[in-house]
Amino acid sequence: MKRTATGAKAHQRDDREDRTIAYRIWRRGVEGSPYTSDVDQVEWIVVDGRVVPVAVLELTRIDHERIGPAYLQAILDRYDRQGQGMFARHVGRALQCNAYIVAYRYDLSTYHLYNLTQNRGWVTMTQEEYSIWLQQHRDRAVQRQRAKPLRAQSAGHVWRASSPTPNNTTRRVRYRVVN
Repeated sequence: MKRTATGAKAHQRDDREDRTIAYRIWRRGVEGSPYTSDVDQVEWIVVDGRVVPVAVLELTRIDHERIGPAYLQAILDRYDRQGQGMFARHVGRALQCNAYIVAYRYDLSTYHLYNLTQNRGWVTMTQEEYSIWLQQHRDRAVQRQRAKPLRAQSAGHVWRASSPTPNNTTRRVRYRVVN
């Protein structure tokens, strides 16, 4: 498996083909299911063996050289009109994290962020500032997760999922709660 310099899973193919487009077009036409949404990204982090959501990200590319407040408002209106914003907010609430629109310039030089969960934005950032913003959100997710007490279950024990076993099943590890 290909990895990035930071150890994350890299894009595995040499092409840039969207291999899901045929399915997504077909799926939107299925009778009896009026809504389908593809969340563009969920930013995750693993904290002490627990998978923690950081942010729900809805991505949209900006192909213009210069944009103003009216352009950004049109993006927000589209997200609200088409239901995409409502669904992203719902996913964020379910995961207990914020949902954002990330409108990025085609050359990845500029990012405009809107917090859908709190109805706040737009904030404009460079690529470096956006990278720092992502890291700060991951850091806050780690702090929030570590501040949460482990939930006690039967007989004063705490259960948490551990890493997958070699045969791709997940084992549960039991810890004794000590007062």
